[in-house]
Amino acid sequence: MSCASCGKPLAGAPSAKASFCPACIEGLNKAGVPIEWAASECSKYRGLTVSVAMLTGLHQKSKSGARAAAGSGSAAASHSHRKQKAKKPSAAAMGSAAAAASVLGRHEEGDGGPPRRFKPLTPLEQIQLDLLYHRLDIRRLDIHVTSKDQNGYGDLINCLHTGRLLSQGTGWNVVVGSTHQALERMLPSFPWVTSETSASWEPHIRLETPTPSGDEDALAVSEYSYRVGGAMNAFTRKSGLGPDEIGIMINQELGIPLSLAALRLETPGLGAFFGANQGSRFFFGYGAGQKKDARYNLLLDRVVFDAGIERAVVFPVNHNVIDKSRGKGRSGKSYIDEYLKDRHFQCTRVGKDEDFGVFTVATVAVGAKRTIKVVAMKPEKTIVYADMQQMWRAADRSFTIAEGDQSFSEAISAGIPMAYHLWPADDGLVHKRELFQHFVARSEVHAGVDEFLRACASYPEATYDKNALMGIIACSNDEGFVRRYAGFAREVAERCNIETGLQCFVRRHWLRKFRSKLDEVDPELRAQVEEIVQLEERGDFHQAVAATRAMLSASSWRLLESNIKWGVGEGAAMRRLGVVKEVLSPRPAGAAQRPVGALEFTPEILSLISEYEESRVPVAPPVPGLMGAAGAPPAETATAAAGTAPVGASAAAAAGVVPAPPKPPSS
Repeated sequence: MSCASCGKPLAGAPSAKASFCPACIEGLNKAGVPIEWAASECSKYRGLTVSVAMLTGLHQKSKSGARAAAGSGSAAASHSHRKQKAKKPSAAAMGSAAAAASVLGRHEEGDGGPPRRFKPLTPLEQIQLDLLYHRLDIRRLDIHVTSKDQNGYGDLINCLHTGRLLSQGTGWNVVVGSTHQALERMLPSFPWVTSETSASWEPHIRLETPTPSGDEDALAVSEYSYRVGGAMNAFTRKSGLGPDEIGIMINQELGIPLSLAALRLETPGLGAFFGANQGSRFFFGYGAGQKKDARYNLLLDRVVFDAGIERAVVFPVNHNVIDKSRGKGRSGKSYIDEYLKDRHFQCTRVGKDEDFGVFTVATVAVGAKRTIKVVAMKPEKTIVYADMQQMWRAADRSFTIAEGDQSFSEAISAGIPMAYHLWPADDGLVHKRELFQHFVARSEVHAGVDEFLRACASYPEATYDKNALMGIIACSNDEGFVRRYAGFAREVAERCNIETGLQCFVRRHWLRKFRSKLDEVDPELRAQVEEIVQLEERGDFHQAVAATRAMLSASSWRLLESNIKWGVGEGAAMRRLGVVKEVLSPRPAGAAQRPVGALEFTPEILSLISEYEESRVPVAPPVPGLMGAAGAPPAETATAAAGTAPVGASAAAAAGVVPAPPKPPSS
């Protein structure tokens, strides 16, 4: 059995008083709320806790209704069948916490029934609630991000990028897990995350991506514009560009151009190849070609049929032979041979393919003066992902191709006009059509961009469309158009970066998941959070927003305190608090040592403690007394108790590795 107001476990036989813990009984007595009445009122909210503040407001409301009924005289007797409309208690009468939370107890006016129900929160409302947590500072967080081995490398890269985005700017410890055989090979390109865990390691948050549905045990983020249907809830978010989606993965570095000479590539043979082709224009994109040829063909057409390009390297990141799934008639044939068969009137192969181990290079001649080298991956071979990111930066800024999620994000991050690959899925619907429609809709205010995107998407797969192609080439060669497109892509990257939404999603869930532990710090704060959760579950969006804003405004730093204490341990936090305070405001010679209980945590001090914990500085052996060995100077004492920062270091250095200490808190 647990307390009907705060949820704490209770012992003893059932009774009115046994419905509440001693602290809540004391609070009810102070507020003048009869215990029996409170127990009866709580029984109307089966499965929910009702705070002391809320019960106080409800009691005030019931008394107001009773006074109104008694004062109505004979009119009340003749109209006793009418429901009396109770006045809402004032904020002063209820207290600030009750004023924010009183809506949870709203009845159908005066009928004494259960709280009014709303429709479930919409996906957009869930996202808006997430974003309220944007400034909630959480320093100590272990997150396990996982993906399954499916559909090539896309889901694995999605998992790794999710870990990167959760770690950037937060310092959270992110561990990734995947059954994909290439996980360890890809990890060096993502220094923000690790795959190492101990058998006893237990993350605070679990998140799976991409997957269509999450729950209390593991959050879920879907792939871009995936059809999740009714699965959208407090534990599931859909990524993409739509109004009910939390954004796409942006890598701002890809927008910074890089010359071919500046490439520092790890994939064997790749650096040497580019070194020998410095004078060529480099066209890069992602078109695995396992579904359709259209964008692969279009990338080559854009180069082959542009007479202004004399030397070029084209790297569409596809396999050099056609996959068996494409049919017996084409299985094992070379993509470039298939292309040349359809474009024989324009270009021909020259010599044999060059073999670089991981990839091959075919040389194509267009007339007497133009040479194009087409790079293709060997089956079962991969390029180091960090090399792929460099090649996006070195790519020609006039045209690229993309398909799926990751290359779509990368092309937008790079700001290069893109031909996006759409194809019919097994269920007959066009794969990624919704994502593409959202993308085009955002482009319509940028002159000519939407027409370009549609023309590229509708370019025929097997045939050469001269009129459509000449229009695409003209746009790609128009500096004004390329600038407009780059501005559009930059706008999408800034407005639709998933990083903020993803981090806020995790922050909100952290507070929901660990709200019961707030009893250790501030039971009233725990009650506020509990009421917010109940408002959300009832679908009362506007009141949930108001209550969340009030709670975060008043208690953000208390939540930071709780997070750090839980992360480093109560005792360790108190010891480091004493050390930092001693160095920031040392005692006069001969003054008595201040007890730890007289010291206070502040956001600045909490930050120092957290940063020290994250610095991985070896901690010195335990020393006698709170402040270290007797007679040690303050700075030496701080070093001994907080870690191995140099003697004479600032309080910041003693408690954590930071540039300079904050000003001492005012007394």
